[in-house]
Amino acid sequence: MAKDHKMYDGVELHHDQFDAIIDLENMLDQKIPDITKKPLDPFGFIHDSKKNVTEIRLFRSYFNEDYKIKEIPHSLTNLEYLNTIDLSYNSFSNLPKFIEEFEHLENLYLDYNQFTQIPDHLTKINALKQVNFNENKIQTINDKMPNLMSLISINLAGNQIKKFPYHLSKIKNLKRINLSRNKIKNLSLNIFEDFSHLYLIDLRNNKLDINQINKLQAYSKLVNLKNLNILISEFISEIEDPFSKLNLVKKLKTDPHTNYNNLTTHEIEIFISKFRRF
Repeated sequence: MAKDHKMYDGVELHHDQFDAIIDLENMLDQKIPDITKKPLDPFGFIHDSKKNVTEIRLFRSYFNEDYKIKEIPHSLTNLEYLNTIDLSYNSFSNLPKFIEEFEHLENLYLDYNQFTQIPDHLTKINALKQVNFNENKIQTINDKMPNLMSLISINLAGNQIKKFPYHLSKIKNLKRINLSRNKIKNLSLNIFEDFSHLYLIDLRNNKLDINQINKLQAYSKLVNLKNLNILISEFISEIEDPFSKLNLVKKLKTDPHTNYNNLTTHEIEIFISKFRRF
């Protein structure tokens, strides 16, 4: 073993990465297991073939308040190859400023926490491709989100959002927006005009009015959005012609074994793929 490496849970780590994992262990008073060969485990770290830590999962017990955490040690920034952090089911209401130091972070999962807004620090992580804030208490979407030009997917389901975040249209790599289970009441008539790059918008279980939806005009751009799937479950059987030329998920309602409202967005995408014609 090289002098600048140390063993942790049977893995030979560079001393900087070793120290970061030890700091995390001390903070949580719990060993952080190597779960590289157990990819479904919610708690531990994953490394690549060169023994660089690439993923940290601190997904804590939903049922045990005593095990929920509110902070992470600064030394985690020593994990220079880290591309995924999962802090779901904890008690985070903010992120430390040093989160922006994770230059290679692509996936950030913050589901089931206590966020009321998206922290500014997060909008400075240029490599970020996927961010999840499912089931928090967010009311508005940070105006700086368009800074995340690499972002592909954002999950904001189960929050308290009342206005559709039109400014997200500036993120040209964005493919998926999940805004289901929020409090959105109104949509602009030209809502999809600037979203030609999207694959999926999930608006299930909001407070949308069917009459308003039927008034949405099929702009020339909209007609050509063959890959855009708009999920609005409450009105799936009533949506009229403006959406008929889209790849709208009407076929979901034809499957008697599918409980549409309970499907996750990922399950919806799989379902859509069964009917997609290229």
